[in-house]
Amino acid sequence: MIVDIYKGLLFIPEGGPENFLYEGINYYRYMDKLYIPKSPSELSIEEVSTLSEMRLKLGDEVIDLRYSLEVVENLFLKLMLKPNSKIIDFGCGGGMLCNYLKESKSINLINEILGLDISRFAVKEFMKNHNDLEVNTIRSMYFDDRVKLDCPDNYFDGILSSFVMHFSIFENQVIEMFRILKPNGKFVYNDYVYNKYIGHTKKIIALLKKTGFEVEEYVESFKHFETKDIKYHKVIIAIKP
Repeated sequence: MIVDIYKGLLFIPEGGPENFLYEGINYYRYMDKLYIPKSPSELSIEEVSTLSEMRLKLGDEVIDLRYSLEVVENLFLKLMLKPNSKIIDFGCGGGMLCNYLKESKSINLINEILGLDISRFAVKEFMKNHNDLEVNTIRSMYFDDRVKLDCPDNYFDGILSSFVMHFSIFENQVIEMFRILKPNGKFVYNDYVYNKYIGHTKKIIALLKKTGFEVEEYVESFKHFETKDIKYHKVIIAIKP
């Protein structure tokens, strides 16, 4: 078995088992070919940043684009945006939301996009990949547990986050997003490991409610195009009153 290690994280090109013991450390399969040494919510900022960088550099080798875009579309439609909307892509990575918008008529609803990420590499890749997106304004910012966003109060119409909220989410981040979201605006995200890390899922929902959001929860199914496997996600809609 070939194993590549990068800053403490593993890449196994041919894939592997659910758990993998390597040099005395028990690694957990995060994606089909990527392995991490602890649960996603226990990873440090540096480890999450490294994982994001690996995902972006490996691209299609570890990311199922068609499946991911289906999930993003589901979340986007739940925002129920009106024309000239300003939106945030929280945990933007390389810009999966922008990939969806480039192929969708929904792009006509968007005036401005702000990508936020805890990975400086992802922030740069987001703009590199999508600075040609046909919207009025597109930009990206680094966003960790201390950053105050350079955005006015009640500015954005919606926030979307895909395949992100199972990591550590900081109170500062939630407070800032609540501040800059317009009243009646929605923060929509998916949690595809909600039944594996139940405690973390509940913790994030409690943080949203503590900050002032009204929270709705759903479980939805997504069918994998090739394997036909059914995957269940918890979808959260947090509304700013």
